[in-house]
Amino acid sequence: MFSGANLARLRQLLQHLRARPFDLVVDVQGLLKSAVWVARARSPRKVGYDKTRELSYLVLTERVPPFDPEAHAVWRYLNLAHYLGAPPALPRFRLGLDTAVDISTLIPAKADRPLVVLHPGARWTSKLWPPASWAHLADWFHAQGFQVAVTGSRADRELVAGITAQCRAPVLNLAGRTSLAQLAAILRQARLAVTTDTGAMHLAAALGTKVTALFGPTAPWRTGPFGGGHQVVRLGLPCSPCFKRQCPAPRCLNELFPEMVQAACEKILSVRPMS
Repeated sequence: MFSGANLARLRQLLQHLRARPFDLVVDVQGLLKSAVWVARARSPRKVGYDKTRELSYLVLTERVPPFDPEAHAVWRYLNLAHYLGAPPALPRFRLGLDTAVDISTLIPAKADRPLVVLHPGARWTSKLWPPASWAHLADWFHAQGFQVAVTGSRADRELVAGITAQCRAPVLNLAGRTSLAQLAAILRQARLAVTTDTGAMHLAAALGTKVTALFGPTAPWRTGPFGGGHQVVRLGLPCSPCFKRQCPAPRCLNELFPEMVQAACEKILSVRPMS
């Protein structure tokens, strides 16, 4: 539900969007929620893929032939850029974030313990790994000589508190304590990030930090960590990927044992980082 303040900001944003014309509007998502903004914007050119879900293509003025739906989202987005005249090139991620922010008050310097980040939260409950499994993984990392930080949004505070309460080893609970720039700085400093299928996974990969990503209801070939050297851990059950936000019996992650995740992390850690 939207609060009164959120509704006011939404109305203000819609008014601002309508107040000026745009030369070009591009819908890379192709869903109803993106089509609403495209429809509201004033522009002679509204470009996106044809035959997308939820009839979102109906608001477009230019419909690009459908791209392989099983291809990674990065390639789908780049294909639209190529349609608009961008030269073919390998993707590069340039973030408008100052990752030089001071994080010393959040991450105490420990020269003898490289940093590992665990990011257990996700908007879909079906993407969540059991707290006991995260705690087991955190204890394992500490035993391997790592400093462990658990990150998350304010909404993840209860989840992260439940995880850290089960840890035998000391871990840093940073849920709700970082800005986006601070989170980026922490992820850049990390030797490895272990995440669910969520935004922090993509942020870490874009920053060049290797990721072990836990997948259940979604498809890593579509939205997994982009680039080489990452590890995706999934059971590959017949029902996965189901793309359900909720599941009464999420076997795909409940039956994903910590030892499987540890093995994937060891593959990354065995590769000597480039200086």
